Amino acid sequence: MSLRERLENLGDVPLKGLRYSMWWIRKTFFVKPPTPGPSVVVSRSADGATRLLGRNYFDPGWELSYYFHGEVLNLRRVEYVEDHPTGIEWWQVHVRGYDHPDGVALTAHFEPEPSEHPNAHVEQVGLDVPRGMTALTDLLDREEVSYERDRIPRSASSVPSSSTPASAPQNSDRAVTGRCPRRRSPRTSRIAGDNRPRW
Repeated sequence: MSLRERLENLGDVPLKGLRYSMWWIRKTFFVKPPTPGPSVVVSRSADGATRLLGRNYFDPGWELSYYFHGEVLNLRRVEYVEDHPTGIEWWQVHVRGYDHPDGVALTAHFEPEPSEHPNAHVEQVGLDVPRGMTALTDLLDREEVSYERDRIPRSASSVPSSSTPASAPQNSDRAVTGRCPRRRSPRTSRIAGDNRPRW
């Protein structure tokens, strides 16, 4: 089958397969060590933190995001800011979570929304860590979730990580939640922190 025929038949590929392919490409080629900076540690699992943030309008925006070593959570909330000094109107509060012995270490930053402002996003125009952390801690305070301030280390080896992150789908989850079972191949089994997205 020629490349043109494959592209013409792309619509016949199940969406789950495309999402899995995007996830695999991201986890294989777009990997970085964690960005050092402020974080807060909450005494929750990655799933618990995801549910908390999801109830507050955060969604999984991993398709347009790097994967950071040790990451167990990657969510964002899009905001419209009419009067930002940069002139950019569409922004996001981007929250990442890392496995921590006491729960999940959450870090946040405020940045241009990548699908609306891709160049500004990549160039980190207006990147504001304090504003992102304030949005995160305000949310935790509103939800009456206790937290401790911490810092994310630069080295991936110094970020605690369990062998099976809480956000990774498990075969046993299929009957309960309807999630796709884990599909492992020799290549994907070597990906550190295997935490595939939920389908």
